[in-house]
Amino acid sequence: MVDRHLNVSDMLEMSFKSGLAKIYTSMPATLIAFDPATQRAQIQLGVKRKQQGVWKDLSVLVDVPVVFPGSQSWAFFYALSQGDEGWAHFSQRCIDDWLAAGASVQPSSLRMFNATDAMFQPGLRSAVTAFAPMPSAGAGLANKSGNVSITATDSAIDLKVGGTAIVSTNNDVTLTVGGQTLVLSASGLFHNGVNIGATHTHSGVMAGNAISGPPIP
Repeated sequence: MVDRHLNVSDMLEMSFKSGLAKIYTSMPATLIAFDPATQRAQIQLGVKRKQQGVWKDLSVLVDVPVVFPGSQSWAFFYALSQGDEGWAHFSQRCIDDWLAAGASVQPSSLRMFNATDAMFQPGLRSAVTAFAPMPSAGAGLANKSGNVSITATDSAIDLKVGGTAIVSTNNDVTLTVGGQTLVLSASGLFHNGVNIGATHTHSGVMAGNAISGPPIP
């Protein structure tokens, strides 16, 4: 029942809020399913909506394009799985025709800010899925446990897989595997501190067919 005591300002505000409630702009979302062949997903929006006094989940959105950074020739890709969090963006206009043809298209629908025109960008994380700790220098790629990582800084590139690591700096490249270390630099190639490069020498050298001793540190 309409309140007869509402003034024009109140009615305009109610009308504005009613219209605004139908507009989708952006909000967090969770991945339900992902198809690598089409790069389309099903997502559950992360903020409930109050309907007739009850907070309810919005319907799962289907056939949602997933945003992967890249160009026409290259793409930065990563595995996605159910439960991954991210951000859902909603286009101002219908994107069905653009998704099919690219370039500049005439929209087949005049809908605006509609839930069916969503895009999903993985990476936004709640406290539940946040990585900790996140490196504070350089740029890189890592799994959540940190067991596998590639980190680039102003002074080095560091690649790690478990206990194996390759670190490249301006001066040398260091490979560490199972407690063994190889270092290649302008000074030569060193294994656990012993020179095994082109300039190394051996102990116990005598003329003949005998085997020499190990390289001299």
